Amino acid sequence: MQDASVARAEAVFRAHLRRRGLKYTRERQAILQAVMQDEQHFEAEELLWTMRRQSVRVGKATIYRTLPLLVEAGIIREAIYGEKHAHYEHTFGHRPHDHMVCRDCGQVIEFDSKEVLDLIGQLCGRQGFEPLYHRFQVSGRCGQCRGAAAQRRRGASRARRTSAGPAQQS
Repeated sequence: MQDASVARAEAVFRAHLRRRGLKYTRERQAILQAVMQDEQHFEAEELLWTMRRQSVRVGKATIYRTLPLLVEAGIIREAIYGEKHAHYEHTFGHRPHDHMVCRDCGQVIEFDSKEVLDLIGQLCGRQGFEPLYHRFQVSGRCGQCRGAAAQRRRGASRARRTSAGPAQQS
């Protein structure tokens, strides 16, 4: 199934490039294949190093120029926002989903929600707007980091009480 998905993505990408008057080069093919093999979120630099570890020669500039073309073609999307660099994920052949990102540890939790899709449909319907895709990201703290932060607060509170000495009575 993976090969069929890659072949379909390749056909979509070729057609997109042809419409833009661009060529489907060996480097672009290698980038597409590397992206389709990766089920994780990735950054351009990570993709470059992954390809180099696999002895695939491709230039850094080619990766940075190709990723937006893959986004335009609907094969990948920018997935994580709010940092200095883009994180991507391939979406071709996958159901739409959204993200929760822990601001402390960086954990990314993917979720899909019928309620979110229903709300988008209602909001767009009121405005006569046709949604093509959406991006929804919740930033906050995961359960583990929330627990660790609460434990630090409790420890700091105890330390303040013991360093203040015994309470004075009047």
